[in-house]
Amino acid sequence: MKLVDHKARLDGIDEKLIEQAKKSVGVDELDAAQNKKLATIEEKIAGQDKKIAGADEKIAAQDKKIAAVDEKIAAQDKKLAGVDELNALQDKKLAVFDEKISGQNRVLIGVEEKLVGYQRQLDGLEDKAKKCGDCDAKLAEQAKAISEIRAAAAKCGDCEAKLADLASKNAELVALVADLAKKLDAVTKVTPVTPVTPVTPVTQAQGSIAIRSVNVHGDEYVEIACLFAPLDLSGYRVTAFNSGKEFVFPAGARIEPDTSIRVYTNRVEPMTGGFSFGSSAPIWRREGDIARLFNAAGILYSEHTYGAPPAVPEPLKPPPQPSVRGSIAVRSVNLNGDEYVEIACLFAPLDLSGYRLRAVHSGAEYVFPVGARIEADSSIRVYTNRIDPATGGFSFGSSAPIWRREGDVARLFNAAGILYSEHSYGAPLAQA
Repeated sequence: MKLVDHKARLDGIDEKLIEQAKKSVGVDELDAAQNKKLATIEEKIAGQDKKIAGADEKIAAQDKKIAAVDEKIAAQDKKLAGVDELNALQDKKLAVFDEKISGQNRVLIGVEEKLVGYQRQLDGLEDKAKKCGDCDAKLAEQAKAISEIRAAAAKCGDCEAKLADLASKNAELVALVADLAKKLDAVTKVTPVTPVTPVTPVTQAQGSIAIRSVNVHGDEYVEIACLFAPLDLSGYRVTAFNSGKEFVFPAGARIEPDTSIRVYTNRVEPMTGGFSFGSSAPIWRREGDIARLFNAAGILYSEHTYGAPPAVPEPLKPPPQPSVRGSIAVRSVNLNGDEYVEIACLFAPLDLSGYRLRAVHSGAEYVFPVGARIEADSSIRVYTNRIDPATGGFSFGSSAPIWRREGDVARLFNAAGILYSEHSYGAPLAQA
C-alpha cells in the first residue's frame, strides 16, 4: 500500500513538474515576446534619435540662415548710414549753392545799379549836349591858355608838369565834345561841333585799351584788352611791323569793358569778336615782331613787342605812352554786407604807396601804406571795417558806415594829390 501511495505521489509530482515545465516554456515565450517588444522599442528610440539629430541639423542650418540674414541686415544698415551721410553732404552742397546764388543775385543787383548810374550819366551828357552851343569857343580859349602856359614854361620849373596835365585834360575835353557832338547831331540833326586839335595825342581812352599778346602757335591771333569803358573801334587799325599787313576794324566794331577780342590771321571766331585778316599765309614773324594798334585818326594807341623783332627805324618809334592814370580806376562801391570799394588795374603793376581813396559825402579818407601794390589785370578792395588778405588786406578800420546809401562819389588820388579816378553811384550830393 505504501508503494502504491508513493508511486501515486511520484506521478503527482511528475504531473506538477510537467505543468511547471509547460509554465516555464510559456515564460520563455513571454520573455522572447517581451524581448522582441523591447527590441522594437529600442529601434523606435533609435529612429527617434535619428529624427532628433536631423531636427538638430535643420535647426543648425536655420541658425546659419538667420546669421546670414542678420549680416545682410547689418550691411543694409551700413548702406543706409552711408546714404544718410551722402544726403547730409548733398544738403551742405545745396546750402553752398544757395549761398553762391545769393551772391550772384547781389552781383546782379550791383550791375543793375551800375546800369542805372550809367543811364543817369548818359542823360546828363545829353542835357549838356543840348546846352553846349559854344564848345568851339571854350576849346579855343583852352588852346589859347595852353599856348600861354607853353610861353611861360621857360620861367616856371614845374610848368611842364602842369602843362602835361592840362594837355591831358584838354584831350579828354576834346574827346567828350566830339562824343557830345555826335549825340547832338543824331538827336537834333544839327552840324556837329568841330573839336580843336589836342596839344598831345595821348587821351584817356588810350590808357584803357592795349594789345595784350600775339599768339604765333596754331591759329595766329592778336589779343586786345579793354578796361573801364566801352570803345567804338570803327576805323581802328592793327598792323604787323615785319610783314606790313594791316587789319582795319569795320564800322560799328566795339569792345566792352573788362573784356578782350582777337584778330585772327585766317580764322573767323564769333566768340572773340569775329575779326580776321583773312590771310591763308602767316602774318606774324615767329622769331619776333611788333604789333601796333592805331585809332581812326592814325594815333598810336598801343604797341606790343615779342621775341626778337626786326630793328625799328627811328621815325616809326611810338610816341610817349599814356600816363598810368588811364590804367587804374575805381570800378565799383559795394553797399551790401561788408562795405568796400573795388579798384581795378590793367596793363602794368603799380606802386600805390601814398595813394588816397576818399568818400566825398563823409569825407573819410584811406591812405595806402608804403609798399602797397596792385598787379596788372587784377583788382583790390578797400573795406570799411573788414580786413580781407585775399583782396589786398586794405581797410578804413571804421565800425560806422562810410558810403552814403542813396548815392556818393569815390575818388582816387595819387601820392601827389592828382585825381586819377572818380566813380559816382546813385544820387550823390552836389559836389563842390
